[in-house]
Amino acid sequence: MASATDESRASDGEGDTSSERGGSQPTMCLTSDEVNYLIFRYLQESGFVHSAFTFVYESMLGRSNIRNAEKSIPPGALISFLQKGLQYVGIEESLNRESGGKKAKSSASAADSMSLLSTQTLQ
Repeated sequence: MASATDESRASDGEGDTSSERGGSQPTMCLTSDEVNYLIFRYLQESGFVHSAFTFVYESMLGRSNIRNAEKSIPPGALISFLQKGLQYVGIEESLNRESGGKKAKSSASAADSMSLLSTQTLQ
């Protein structure tokens, strides 16, 4: 799923590992074409053939620069990606609770009542 932005990131060093950049985190980003392709694949894999066709047309995915993505992206990639993101959010939340001490304990009941789609979780 390499795109022109991936190639430019590799050429200007943004894709370096943390050891090569003095301990900083590697840059991770998705282009809108890559996200659209993951959604398209999900629609196809789920049997929403007409929706997938319409989505490709309206998102102009056919004009994107994604090449050979069919071979390099495993089935279920969107669901896997979302699950890993939710795990990351859960880990981040538990770390925030642990580092907050008494402040986290007093707001634990409020944090337990948050929804995944609430603005508090997306900060």
